[in-house]
Amino acid sequence: DDSKKCSAEPPDFGATNATTLNDAAVQKELDLVHAIFGLELNDVIAPAADKFKSKCQQKVASKVKKCQDTKLKVFNECKKSALKQGAAEAADIETCIFVDPEGVIAKACVAKVAAQVRSQCVRKEVDLADAFPGIGHSDPNDFVDALDQTVECLACLAVNEADALNRDCDEVDDGLLNESCP
Repeated sequence: DDSKKCSAEPPDFGATNATTLNDAAVQKELDLVHAIFGLELNDVIAPAADKFKSKCQQKVASKVKKCQDTKLKVFNECKKSALKQGAAEAADIETCIFVDPEGVIAKACVAKVAAQVRSQCVRKEVDLADAFPGIGHSDPNDFVDALDQTVECLACLAVNEADALNRDCDEVDDGLLNESCP
C-alpha cells in the first residue's frame, strides 16, 4: 500500500514509511514480551505441566497485547481526526498519545487485565513476580499498574518511531518526568 498510495513526499511527521512502520511494529512486540517476562524467556515461560502458571502467563499476556492494540487504535483514531481537522505539525498529533476520553483504554488496560490477573493468577495462587519477572510485583494492584505503565511507555516509543514524533514517553507513562520510560 505504501508504494501504491504514498508516492508524494510525506510531511515530516505522521506515518513515516513502510520499513520504519514495520520495524517499529515488530520491535514493540519484542520489547513488550521482554518487558513482561525479562530477557531470559526459557527460564521464565512455564511449561504446560505447570498448568496454573502457564495459563496465567498466557491469559495475562493475551490481555496485555489487547491493551497495547487498544492504545494504538485509539491513538490512530485521534490522529486521523486531527489530520482531518488540519493538523500541520507533529505537536498537533502528539497530544493523541494516549488520550482516553471514552474510557476505552482504561477498560482494556486496567479493568480487563485486572480481571484476568485475579481469575487466572491470584485465584490459582500464582506468584505474579515469579510469573512475570520483568514487571516484578506480587501485589495484584501494583502489578496491574506497573504493567499498564510499561505498555504505555512501549506503545508511546513505538508511535514516536513510526510517526516521527517526539512526545516525551517518560511523562506519558505515569505523568511524571522520573526516567521510568527509557
